[in-house]
Amino acid sequence: MRVREGDTNLQGTVLLSVPTPTNLVVQLQCNPTNDVIVPLEVVVPAGLRSVQFPITVYDDLLLDGPQGATITAIFPDRAPDSAS
Repeated sequence: MRVREGDTNLQGTVLLSVPTPTNLVVQLQCNPTNDVIVPLEVVVPAGLRSVQFPITVYDDLLLDGPQGATITAIFPDRAPDSAS
């Protein structure tokens, strides 16, 4: 996903291959932490395969060119997964 500093109304999605039988708490991490902000955790409700979460792109008012960020979802019962 390409975004610009200050973009608003951005959403990410945690998507599972099959519905979860119980509420599934997923931790989110972003690297680097100073450019993109995501919630610390989201909950995929029981019976569903996905949940959306807000993404905030911090505007530091510096002209510093393109930069990358990676968001990682950490699951309690499976390997983590990342997207850039």
